[in-house]
Amino acid sequence: WVGYIYLPTMGALELKRRNLLGRVLKAKSSFWRPREGLWNFAIKSNIDSTLAAANLQLPMLLVTAVFGQAIGGIYKIAEEVAKLLSEGFRLLDQVIYPELARMVTEGRVDEIWRVVRKAALILLSVGAALSALVILAGPAPFNAVFTQDFTLASPLAALLVPAAALLGIVAPLYPVMYAAGKPERALYARGGGIIIYIVSFFAFSYAFGATGPGWAMIAGNSFAVIAAVYYARRTLREELNKETFGAR
Repeated sequence: WVGYIYLPTMGALELKRRNLLGRVLKAKSSFWRPREGLWNFAIKSNIDSTLAAANLQLPMLLVTAVFGQAIGGIYKIAEEVAKLLSEGFRLLDQVIYPELARMVTEGRVDEIWRVVRKAALILLSVGAALSALVILAGPAPFNAVFTQDFTLASPLAALLVPAAALLGIVAPLYPVMYAAGKPERALYARGGGIIIYIVSFFAFSYAFGATGPGWAMIAGNSFAVIAAVYYARRTLREELNKETFGAR
């Protein structure tokens, strides 16, 4: 409850600081006559957020269904390690989206790719370092935190952490599409990654056994990265062309 109250309160304080609160309160608007394209944006963005939730929950369900509860428990431990080490990736879009949206509205589209590329490179570097730690150091450093149970989960964690590191590349890219009003492109990239993951899950599980889900996660995230890079660059090119022709 405090969390939900905190956000609108801080928003109102920020509007007041900029002398905009009075204008917002006096603005004549209607819920039934919203800004053009608002419902379309809301529907697509909600579908995309649903896919993002599925991307987090689906792997555990598939592993448990195919391999049973014992392997599911081991997978859960490995998954928690990967989540712990990659928590910042999931928070980045909340931080970077307002800045990207401001740059789009201010016509600074040509600067966005430089910002996104730098953010992706930094996050990928951090993720690669964490992956190297898990792979090279083995389970020993983590047993102190996760008890001896981590020993069984170590091979899976060695795959899930690099898969999570790929999110370091894709994390700044989805906000680019949202900032430009193209949430459906984020949906295509994320949805494609989930489809690749599901297909790879059964193929790799058959080929590699219990480590198959880790390889499938790498395959799905790799596709999502490639698709997100393509759509983000395409979106920025379109915005830059709009800006160029608009100026003419």
